[in-house]
Amino acid sequence: MKCHYLYAAAILICAGAIGAEEIPVPEKLKPHVLYRNGFDNAASLRDPSCKWKPRTNNSEIRAGGITGSGIAFAPRSIGWQISGKELSFAGGRTLSVWFKQDKPLPDGTLWLTLLDSNMAPPSGAGQNGWLSLTVRERGRNISQPGIFVQAYRLPGCSNFHAVPVENFNQKYPSGQWNHAVIACNGKTASWYLNGKLLKQHSLETALSASFEDIAVSFGRCIGTDSFFDEFIVFDTMLDEATVQEYYDFIQALLARKKLL
Repeated sequence: MKCHYLYAAAILICAGAIGAEEIPVPEKLKPHVLYRNGFDNAASLRDPSCKWKPRTNNSEIRAGGITGSGIAFAPRSIGWQISGKELSFAGGRTLSVWFKQDKPLPDGTLWLTLLDSNMAPPSGAGQNGWLSLTVRERGRNISQPGIFVQAYRLPGCSNFHAVPVENFNQKYPSGQWNHAVIACNGKTASWYLNGKLLKQHSLETALSASFEDIAVSFGRCIGTDSFFDEFIVFDTMLDEATVQEYYDFIQALLARKKLL
């Protein structure tokens, strides 16, 4: 497998064909948007305007997104993915996506909420690594779907694994929109859900910008379907206060039922 990362660049590289019903971005964050997709029309599923080639299967654009439409994945979908050397956390990046489930997640679920994966060292030396936030039902004697965060197989780093939420269905009722974030500056990784810090982890060795390829993905699902919207890659590591401010900003708009 190849790998995937994020690198700083222009504002709204791929937004031209994505549609007019995207969630607003606070003014101070607009200059840091490296890529965004609101999944509000058929073109956004494959996004031909994107400088990175998207991959997906068993997916469709469906009404009922957080604004307009969103992207729905059937069970066994690989989710939605972009890949390229410029997607590296080494220079500081934040992955942000909204998701919801229409019913409680079943046992046996593996729902990859966010993943910066397949981070392969130069020349194929060693194994690919990843940073991830998933909802799944296995490991550490968890008997129901819980939230797992990982920093795995990163060069010079010990594997990190934590279960900050042991019962996802209990804490996050179905039918509501949730906001997932992975932020990293190459040295420290942070995982958030609904504006709250789930876990933070310091890497023993800083991530290198010389990785050959990087894949960023979300939505892979086993045992259930899934529904996502408003995927954004920021060209910096957002801090805890900013993640909370962004979540509160959108929640306030949702409460007023006025996003645009």
